[in-house]
Amino acid sequence: IPVLPRTSPFFTGRNKEINFIPENLEENGLVWLYGTGGIGKSTIVRNYIHRKKSEYDIVIYLEFNNSIISTFTDDRQLKISTVRKSPEESRQEYFSRKLETLKVICSDRDVLFVVDNFEGLITQEFSELINNGRDTLVVSRRTPPENSFISLEVTAISEPEDIFRLISLNLGRGLSNREKESFSEIIRLVEGHTLVLELIARQIKSENISVQEALELIEENGFSKFSDEKISNYKDNSEIYDTLSDI
Repeated sequence: IPVLPRTSPFFTGRNKEINFIPENLEENGLVWLYGTGGIGKSTIVRNYIHRKKSEYDIVIYLEFNNSIISTFTDDRQLKISTVRKSPEESRQEYFSRKLETLKVICSDRDVLFVVDNFEGLITQEFSELINNGRDTLVVSRRTPPENSFISLEVTAISEPEDIFRLISLNLGRGLSNREKESFSEIIRLVEGHTLVLELIARQIKSENISVQEALELIEENGFSKFSDEKISNYKDNSEIYDTLSDI
């Protein structure tokens, strides 16, 4: 019973990354995407899922939660009809039983298996789990072990027009040439970090200040002290309402 992730309405660009995934899945079966928090890894993968889901019989999407065993045995994340943990079973026992059922289901089907926000170690349970997919995507903040998987580091968006489009989507309007000049300096100051730029644009919209004023505040205080005004951010199925700094 699939539980697929929501996609961001502000997705733009990332053609290199989107093209890298199928090219390397076809040859290697597993692609590991890594990079700093908030740079856009999960957004890329979630949009890839929604673009390609019709090409698979089954799409399994899991958000890593403490360990592979606790993640896989969470029936809210992965529902298998008629399979539930019994009170007398340990998590390890239920993991093994649920995995055996999944193997039967996936044995003759095309499966895309995704583990998002993975922060654990490559354990036997991890390997057993991901082997059920024809194609597997792992998303993590850390690089994979040496000589293990084909990987791609997700960095800041490189194409200026893609960055300005992302900013405009979050700002709720287009940018003038003068505003683009000011935002170019903001982009340099925050090293093009995707989430920071989105939040700055939302902050400008929320406080109804000019882009030039925002630039002056960032030059004076840095983006972490940009404003005490709270704004919302939706990530990993939860809404955060806080200052840019705390987000």
